Amino acid sequence: MREYSVPATVTVSGEDNLSDMVFATAERFGGSVLYRRKVRDTWVDVTAREFAAQVLAVAKGLIAAGVEPGDRVALLSRTRYEWTLVDFAILAVGGVTVPIYDTSAPQQIEWILSDSGASAAFVETAQDRDRLAPPAGRLATVRHPGGPARHRPGLGLDANAVPAEQVAARRRPRRTRDLPPHPGPKMSGRRSRAPGCDGRPSCHHRAARKRCPPSSRPLRKSSGHSYRCFRRSPR
Repeated sequence: MREYSVPATVTVSGEDNLSDMVFATAERFGGSVLYRRKVRDTWVDVTAREFAAQVLAVAKGLIAAGVEPGDRVALLSRTRYEWTLVDFAILAVGGVTVPIYDTSAPQQIEWILSDSGASAAFVETAQDRDRLAPPAGRLATVRHPGGPARHRPGLGLDANAVPAEQVAARRRPRRTRDLPPHPGPKMSGRRSRAPGCDGRPSCHHRAARKRCPPSSRPLRKSSGHSYRCFRRSPR
C-alpha cells in the first residue's frame, strides 16, 4: 500500500478549543456574513461578530444555569441555526454535546440520556420537551431540562450574571482526570451515534470477533484490542 503525506498547514496546540474558531473568525472577519437564518418570513444575515456574541451569551447562560466543565448537555433538535449556536456554546464552557435525533423513540432518548449522564438538555419545540420530560424525570442526572429554542441570542438563559472572562477561562482545556465523575466515559467534545441505532452495546470483550452473537457486528475499535459490538437495527 502506498502512503502519501504533506506537511500540516495548521498547528493545533493542546490549549485550543473548538469554539476558538468562532471568536477568531469574529476578530478577523467581523462584518462578514456567516449565516442567513429565517425569522418568520424574512431571511436575516448573521455576521461573524454577531454570531460570536450570541455564542458568548448562551455560554454565559449555561454557566449561570450551573453547567460545569465536563458536563454532558443533550441537544434534541433538527438541523438548524440554533443547533450550531448551542453546540459551540456548550464547547465554549467545557461541556460535551450529546446530540439526539428528533426522530428518536422514547426508549432511545432515555438510553442516550442515561448512557451519557447528561445533566442538561436543549429541545427545539414544546412537543420535543414533552417527549424528553418523561425519560428525563426518571433520571436523577438531568438537572436542567431545557425549554424550546427561542429566536433570542441567549435562548432564554441569563447571560448577564456571568462575566465574559469566565467563559474565556472555561475555553481553556482541562486534564481529563480533573473533570468531575460522570456515569458515562470521560471525554470532551461531542458524542455521536449512528442513525437508526440507539447505541446499546450487546457485548464488549477482547475476543469480540469470536464472541459476538450473529445478530451483532463489530462497528469500531476502542482502546487496545477491544471491540465494541452493537445489535443490528431491524429492517
